[in-house]
Amino acid sequence: MTLKKTHRLLSALALIPAAALALSACSSPAAEPDSSSAPTNDASGSGEVRTVKVAAVGIMSDVVLQIADEQGFLEEENLAIEITTVANPPAGVAALQGGQVDFAFAPGVVFANARSQGVPVQIVAGASGFPEGVEPGPELDLYDDTGVYVRPDSGITSLEQLEGKSIAVNARKANLEATASQALLDAGVDPASINWVALDFTSMVESLKNGDVDAAIPVNPFTLKAEEAGMVRIASPAAAFFGVGPSSFWLTSETLANEDPELVAAFKRAILQANAYANDHLDESIAAGVALAGLDIPVEKAGKIYWPTEQVTQDHVDHIVGNLISIGFLPEGTKLENAIVQLG
Repeated sequence: MTLKKTHRLLSALALIPAAALALSACSSPAAEPDSSSAPTNDASGSGEVRTVKVAAVGIMSDVVLQIADEQGFLEEENLAIEITTVANPPAGVAALQGGQVDFAFAPGVVFANARSQGVPVQIVAGASGFPEGVEPGPELDLYDDTGVYVRPDSGITSLEQLEGKSIAVNARKANLEATASQALLDAGVDPASINWVALDFTSMVESLKNGDVDAAIPVNPFTLKAEEAGMVRIASPAAAFFGVGPSSFWLTSETLANEDPELVAAFKRAILQANAYANDHLDESIAAGVALAGLDIPVEKAGKIYWPTEQVTQDHVDHIVGNLISIGFLPEGTKLENAIVQLG
């Protein structure tokens, strides 16, 4: 899968240093973006091609951006795409908040954290998740694009043995720490006893191999990289945390949703078409995701992947919020209202 000329890949540093972005996304609420700095697009219906700027993080969910471009789903909507790869999802949310991109990928926990802090972002469509019709348990776990990995010689075979150990995640108090925290609590382990280490996905696998951390929680396709290196998966925590439905999302700002709903609707249609295509052409889509991560791994080792085609509902959001409250990531009584873009 190769990108058309309408796709331009930019460095995250071309916008704002990633560390600063992550801090601004996870600290106190910032002011709503000034409309003068927001990306501009033609919403006049004239047929002119409009460019949407999207913050992605280089994981399997991002493949739909390529699919939407290559299969003409964006072209059908008179859209072109400009992708910025950021260091982590909070950085993408910060770029969205600052008006530097139109859309951004964010796991459910990152979205809930940002929204609960007053960051004016809303859900456009699902990016990854768990399909209906699959029973909770081992079968649904197969769709978990994350996993808790340990070294084969570590002697660790269960979550119970991680008490007081070090675990690498890509960002603190975000998706991976949240899902693992619930799984640890269910296993009788206090998450406060864990030394959580924030590392990018490539570095976390290397750190695990080198013995610098006791466990790591990568995201597909970096789970494949861990397995290629001989690391052993001992848990799949996301399936139990999120249940059936979307677990990560494509977001936009309230400003753009209010000022240019036609653009947001067009992007949503293209993404949902791309998600459906990805599910219908699974091997092709997984192969593209593996290539995206620069890996050389057979498709059949990639496990099961699901790109949501259903509409995101308030129930999906409430489920995530309820779990975050139960593990102490959000205060009691937190409610995220007006969390989903309402289009026509």
